[in-house]
Amino acid sequence: MKAAGAWKLGFVALGFSAAFLGYNWVVMKVGLRYSQPFTFAALRTFFGALSMFLLLAVLRRPMKPKALGVTVVFGLLYTTAPVGRATAPTLPSRDTLAPAAEDGAPRGRGGEHGSGWSWVRT
Repeated sequence: MKAAGAWKLGFVALGFSAAFLGYNWVVMKVGLRYSQPFTFAALRTFFGALSMFLLLAVLRRPMKPKALGVTVVFGLLYTTAPVGRATAPTLPSRDTLAPAAEDGAPRGRGGEHGSGWSWVRT
């Protein structure tokens, strides 16, 4: 393939990735209405890995990575850390588990103003 054709193919792939990931945001917002954040993240990661393994099987590529150690470190840093970091603010805090204040108002995150990642569920 000529260099000019490779650049065009690269831009097409970049455009496809941007459109796919942009629409994925809509799917995630809708999915979070029906699932807890960690459950949704776990299912999303599981089905993503399953689809990659199915693609490897269809293409008859080896399942074992060439550099296992690098793959494990990359997987932990590139997948586990961002997913955990993105969903951790939605976990109940110590304040949310505390009893109501003396005036009866709930304590902790959330409420009508929201905080953290509560805007994702709107």
